[in-house]
Amino acid sequence: MPVASTLLRASKVAAAAAGRRALPRRYSLLTYVWRLQQETSSDDAGRTALHVASSRGQISVVKFLVDRHAADVLLADSWKGTPLDDAIRHDRKDVVEFLLSKGALPGGASLAPGFPAILCQAASQGNVSCLKGLARRRVDLNRGDAAHQRSALHLAASEGQLAVVQCLVEELKVDVNMRDRFGGTPLDYAQLSRNQEVIGYLKFRSARPGMAGVVSTKDACDLRA
Repeated sequence: MPVASTLLRASKVAAAAAGRRALPRRYSLLTYVWRLQQETSSDDAGRTALHVASSRGQISVVKFLVDRHAADVLLADSWKGTPLDDAIRHDRKDVVEFLLSKGALPGGASLAPGFPAILCQAASQGNVSCLKGLARRRVDLNRGDAAHQRSALHLAASEGQLAVVQCLVEELKVDVNMRDRFGGTPLDYAQLSRNQEVIGYLKFRSARPGMAGVVSTKDACDLRA
């Protein structure tokens, strides 16, 4: 069997084993996956063990490959898909959060319905590079999430991410007065969270309050609501 095919099979086995209690076997399998990846970086479609683990939502495997063996979070497959694309497409929220924290970017393989939530997550974490990467792929940064229509700017304002707010408004040209499902604007969210720097900046940029008085600060910051 070709080594690349063995790699994918081993990664699936390791991913399944990641949830078991037999830790010695788990790490033995994970080490095997990594050693195979050293021999060949991908299968015929350019997909690595990190792509597979990300798509399957196996956070233990993903962390092992990235943290312990410096797997490349930006490596794209033959369809220009990165591990982050796989995690987004399959709605693996914990994997997405981890990959974003490691500087992962989407490769443009699939602008899935889950992207608005990813925009919000990247904004709340201060991940400007991810937002710029999405903008380069012509993703609409004004899009709100499915649950409450909160945009990246709403979440950046709520979390006090001034650099993200400035980037979104000045460089990426998002709507400073976009309203969510409750009628709340980014300025409302900044005021709810008492982020004075963001409040001052948004007012300077002609931001207006909406009707967000009924929205709690907890709700404003809840990406999974």
